Amino acid sequence: MLITLLIVLSLITAWLYSWTFTKHGRIEFLPALICRAATLASRFGDPITYSDSDRANANASTTKLLQLPPTPAVQVDEDTLGLPGRTLKLRWYQHADKVDCPLVLNIHGGAWWMGNDFIDDAVMRHLCQQSGALILSVDYRLSPEHIFPAALDDCYAALLHLVEKAPARGGDTNRIILHGTSAGGALAAGVSLLCRERNGPLLALQALIVPVTDLTGLRSGDSLQRFANGYVLTASDLADMIANYLPEKTRRADPLASPIYSEHLERMPPTFIATAEFDPLRDQGEAFGKALEQAGIPVTQKRYSRTIHGFFGSKKMLRECIADTATAITAPR
Repeated sequence: MLITLLIVLSLITAWLYSWTFTKHGRIEFLPALICRAATLASRFGDPITYSDSDRANANASTTKLLQLPPTPAVQVDEDTLGLPGRTLKLRWYQHADKVDCPLVLNIHGGAWWMGNDFIDDAVMRHLCQQSGALILSVDYRLSPEHIFPAALDDCYAALLHLVEKAPARGGDTNRIILHGTSAGGALAAGVSLLCRERNGPLLALQALIVPVTDLTGLRSGDSLQRFANGYVLTASDLADMIANYLPEKTRRADPLASPIYSEHLERMPPTFIATAEFDPLRDQGEAFGKALEQAGIPVTQKRYSRTIHGFFGSKKMLRECIADTATAITAPR
């Protein structure tokens, strides 16, 4: 009986591990399981309606996927920013032993329709601990209730708030960094462009993690088709989310929404770009890095292997990306 049970368990394990082999290469085990679960959910579950309950469920599941061990050295404070017609929730992260530290505005991901100032709380705690930076996360307005450029305006206002309040917290306003993930990467690059257009704060770095850079899909490379289905973030879901965020197709090539379309990248800050191997957004992120390089901007790019968008299920790659980002933040300039 025991031998039979061991044989059955071995067969099940082998079957599960067979999911790690795809026609595009091998993927890590947990990301592979997440991909299968997401595919089944999209096939047999209810479609996304972008309701409040959908958003709450997505926030809860994403927060769990980004969990890491606690970091006691980091102090976290909640804050608000009053703006005309709205109040933004903010979250400060500060290392207890650091002064004269770089400033980081964190712009969360979530395809512009989900996420908040807490969704990547664990990641920000680790980034704060490793970089010593003073980090401010912003809970910007979301689509479809608020379309482009509402989120961008909120993020720019949060950046000004960070610069204004940082000296009292021991921050160095000569080292200002933008950090954005996925849709937050597009917003971070958009804020960089706004800083240039509005004579705003001088930026030392933008760190774009698995970023969206092209809302049109025309400069997105082969990865948008290669990983269109079966890798959690699907091309059809991405198209729906873009339509909710910026309904006017003719405006999707606006560089403030699709930074890859900017014809004047010469004054952009040095840039760190992280991409994931099995991500439909991979090629457009890397193409943006090449465009910046051609404009003379110092760029560090890294593609993280055998993982998916957001590094979901891959703690090793997530930790590695955090460490690489911390290195980029603290690099002398």
